[in-house]
Amino acid sequence: MPTKLQQRRCYANVVLNSKIFFIGGEFWDDNDLNLRYSPDNFSKEVIALDLATQTWEDDSTYPNLQSGRMCADAVVGDNRIFVFGTISSGLLQNQHFGEY
Repeated sequence: MPTKLQQRRCYANVVLNSKIFFIGGEFWDDNDLNLRYSPDNFSKEVIALDLATQTWEDDSTYPNLQSGRMCADAVVGDNRIFVFGTISSGLLQNQHFGEY
């Protein structure tokens, strides 16, 4: 996996317009297990890998999520990406929804 996602896990993925989108996820450090599953460690970033050029798009290309997400679900419909849910303190929280 390209280094752009180093130290990030549990992100959502979708493919749209020949790009792989990596949405949210948790930043982690094996040396600090106290931060595991902490919403403070959940990413708001939406980043994309262009399959045609095999390069990462600029980080500012897509807007951030309104709140950080870990283990969210993402689907593509009507040429848009829909993001649902997150994990918070081990519980699934479906009140979060984003459309991009």
